[in-house]
Amino acid sequence: MILRFDDVSFAYNDGKHPILVESDFSIRENTKITIMGQNGSGKTTIFKMILGELTPQKGKINIVQGNTIAVARQVMQKDHLPLSIKEFFQTAFAEKDYQIDRKIDEVLKAVNFNAPMNKPIKEFSG
Repeated sequence: MILRFDDVSFAYNDGKHPILVESDFSIRENTKITIMGQNGSGKTTIFKMILGELTPQKGKINIVQGNTIAVARQVMQKDHLPLSIKEFFQTAFAEKDYQIDRKIDEVLKAVNFNAPMNKPIKEFSG
């Protein structure tokens, strides 16, 4: 397991709007998951807790040390729009990654997407 929620609860407005109640789930290494639900059902809250932006009010979130977490946002930051695909991916690494082309190819292949690495992000549709 690379990530696990143990009995996690979270609510907004001093507990008046519960989002998660004693939630348990785990994610195994090399798995792909989808979190689906209606608006307001807690998807963003779960991601914010995984990223450490929110803290559970009850329970514990366990993330295996040494792993990194990447997030694909629904809306691109405006300062990223002029960047090429390659420049955009390079922003994910603190140091220059000499294998970036191979990594980009793997990611694009995984999502069935083919595009030149020098194409600006702003030229893609949502």
